[in-house]
Amino acid sequence: MVYYYDGKNQAEKKPYSFNKKAIFYSVESITNPNTGAPVPTLVPEITLHYAIVKRSIEDKMSELGTNKQDIKIITVKHREKIQETMKVKIGEIVYSITSIMPDDSNTNIPYDNLILEKWDKRYRTARK
Repeated sequence: MVYYYDGKNQAEKKPYSFNKKAIFYSVESITNPNTGAPVPTLVPEITLHYAIVKRSIEDKMSELGTNKQDIKIITVKHREKIQETMKVKIGEIVYSITSIMPDDSNTNIPYDNLILEKWDKRYRTARK
């Protein structure tokens, strides 16, 4: 979903904005047979179309020099399966879900805004 910032944090949803795909993963710990150490493994659960939430220039400037500059906000259609413990892969970057904000507008199709933060752990991807 693309947000058009008007100073009041109101947004307008456009169906054509959902033109990118994100893969949602659960994380399982699998033991490395060589070392015996647990290795986080991403197990694919669901693939959804998403739209990027655009932020204002003031928001971006205030985040410079903080750990918030690696944050991305996306919108997806509401799914019960999505949980804050999941990881999201967009392109080649894996993100953690830090917050799920349900859309409180009174529409027929419910949406969720997800706040994502880069996940910097080493992992393996399990095939499903």
